[in-house]
Amino acid sequence: MKKKGLIIVLLFTIVSGAAALSGDAWRPLPVTGDFNKPGGDLTEKDIAWKEFTNFFEQEHGYMIARFDQGYWLFLTIFTFKYGPQQRWGVYSIVSSDSGKQWFARREILVNEAKLSHEGISWESHGTSIGGSYPRYTYTIKEEAYQAKLAIESRFPGWKLGRWYLTPDKKSFGEVFIYIPWGRISGTLTLDGKQISVSGNAYADRFHGSMRLDRTDPMFFSVRSLTPLPGYPEISIQTSYNHFNPAFGKVSIPSLMIMGQQGFVRATENVVIKGDEYYKDQKLGYFFPRKLTVTAEDAGFTFHGQFTAQRNMEMLDIISQVPPYLRMLVETFVKLPVYSKWDGVFEGAYTLNGKETRFKIRAAAENALIGGPETQVR
Repeated sequence: MKKKGLIIVLLFTIVSGAAALSGDAWRPLPVTGDFNKPGGDLTEKDIAWKEFTNFFEQEHGYMIARFDQGYWLFLTIFTFKYGPQQRWGVYSIVSSDSGKQWFARREILVNEAKLSHEGISWESHGTSIGGSYPRYTYTIKEEAYQAKLAIESRFPGWKLGRWYLTPDKKSFGEVFIYIPWGRISGTLTLDGKQISVSGNAYADRFHGSMRLDRTDPMFFSVRSLTPLPGYPEISIQTSYNHFNPAFGKVSIPSLMIMGQQGFVRATENVVIKGDEYYKDQKLGYFFPRKLTVTAEDAGFTFHGQFTAQRNMEMLDIISQVPPYLRMLVETFVKLPVYSKWDGVFEGAYTLNGKETRFKIRAAAENALIGGPETQVR
């Protein structure tokens, strides 16, 4: 697998992880997570890197940070096993508010990754993750940029549990949120210049077994990390998964609100709709400038809207795939677009009769790998 082949592997790993999050229509066994009682049950063993035993198996560690100095950072360390073939990879982006981006992409052979089956520890050629609750460290030594960062999680994480996607238990997924909302600080080195940075971060781990032809045709997420001045100190994470037709016509969203001391509310009773669509002239696909999120669940109501202010990445997946993989990828991928957006998430929620208004700097990510009919319109 050449370097560009990493992009398609990363996409499949992400959307396979998204598929594991929910779906009563094809979930034969109950989950261990409880959306009404989030947090507090995560161990270091839970977030350890797994020993693969299945024909299809994938996992990743994902981190997103918003720095007060005007930068976003996205980091995914991932691996995908397809029969006897397995590779690791690093895919990362730093995006400045001025519009400049630094991209880091690297393929890693299995024997080049040093990892722990007891904790989060992982390292390859100087890029590493380490630590344990409540403090985790990230060192990034890639050609595009370098960073030395520490994240203090405000409160314990959440083991969402394992979901079996088929009755034979051969397809499954599990998600571990080990940094629901953390304070991040350290240094970024961009174009040879070192910058002291601080801000907020979120991180999770996914592990599962999913065939390439069972990935989701669409996935949206909005991760809001840093409240604007004058608004309450909260973070909100929401996502929308349109599942593979093999599992039925099921679309499942999720919403989590977090405060300084822990989870405020989490629910799956959410509706997410795209609005103000425009057609990208270069790629020819439609994208929403806004995402509207509403929820109503047992004394809880929510209304928020993400408004995109600028695009941070627009990736045509097929163009990144080496020729020898293209026929295989095109068998599964019909609308191969992966994008990131910088914007603001604004609205209000009412819990037990008390209204809280919010306005938070946020990033939206979406993967569209089905046909045009899968787009939220």
